[in-house]
This record gives sequence, structure tokens and C-alpha cells, in this order.
Amino acid sequence: MLEKYIRKILQEIHPNMKIARKSLIIIEKIMINFLKKLILKHIKLKNFDLSIRELMEETLANKTINYEFLKDYNNLSYSPYIIYKIIKMEGLYMEYFKNESVLQYLSIIIEYITFEILSLSKIITNNNNKIIIHPYYIYEAISKSNELSNLIINIFDMPISNIVFA
Repeated sequence: MLEKYIRKILQEIHPNMKIARKSLIIIEKIMINFLKKLILKHIKLKNFDLSIRELMEETLANKTINYEFLKDYNNLSYSPYIIYKIIKMEGLYMEYFKNESVLQYLSIIIEYITFEILSLSKIITNNNNKIIIHPYYIYEAISKSNELSNLIINIFDMPISNIVFA
């Protein structure tokens, strides 16, 4: 479902880089589970006065967010519509998520995390003199980033190796 968006972000980062199909599936799994966790936490709190942004910052905890990246709403790869489709598909739909600004903000966050994973994976791939991002490079990239690995572990409640090599 998210594969074409992940490829689009990768092409923006490095046009000559390719990504293995299994790597696409891993990143998609991470993004959908992150989105589900964020929404479920929001529903569990039953505090709809708490903005998605505040909830996201609480969920990310110590993740340093590049807000310059988040300001560019016009060039999103993930559209609010695709986020809306995922929410409905996962059975998490509520009237609250009809709000375009909520969906847009969720789109930005998902794109940002995808960008982070791909950027770090690209570096590892280049260091190995390769042009295709394989699952092991994603694993290595996430493992080397304390913030990203803590986020992934927080989402799945299991070691990164279990996610990447499942």
C-alpha cells in the first residue's frame, strides 16, 4: 500500500539508489504499526483535546524532530488520503479523523520517519559500495541510531532483528 510512496521518498534522497522488495515491506510494516500505535494511544486516552502533534511528541519521547522538514506541507509523498485509507483499513476510523489537518499532520510524521529510515539506510548501503537497500542495511541503520531504534522497539515491543528478519 505504501510502496510507491516509499520509493518516491527514496528517489528524492538519492535518485540512483534502489530498494529491495523485502525492504519496502519492512518499512511499510514499521509505518503502518507506528500510525496504529499513535491512533490507539490517542483513542485510549479519550482526550481529543490533546492534539495529534502533542501525542506524537509524547510517543516519540526523546526523538529529535527536524521541524524544518515538517514545515514543507506542499511536497508530501504520503497524501492525507492514503493515511485515511490506512486508518479505515485497520479498523481505527472515527469521525475525528475526517479532519484534513489531522490527516495532514499524520502524513507529515509518517513521511518524516520514512525519510529518516531511508536516509540512514542509504548511508549504510553506500558504505558497503552497493546501490540496493537490503533488509540488513535497514537493520544496521536503525540499530546505529539510538533514537530510531528506541522508537521502533517502542512501536513493536520486540528487538529490531525480529522485525527486520521476520
